Amino acid sequence: MHRNPLFCNPKWDAVYRQGEERHVMCPHYDLCLEEAVRRNQHFSCRACDFRKHGIRAYKVHDGVED
Repeated sequence: MHRNPLFCNPKWDAVYRQGEERHVMCPHYDLCLEEAVRRNQHFSCRACDFRKHGIRAYKVHDGVED
């Protein structure tokens, strides 16, 4: 399964809804966020299989994945 972030500019993308469209517990969320920062764009997880299947990775306070 591959991550599939959709990069967009909220000024021109009327469908963009940051809180509803991001899957912050995804094991690849940090990679998508870093890529969005490099591109200077916002992103959405709405087309990603990790979000569609509810795949999650919980992090603990010391940075070690569960």
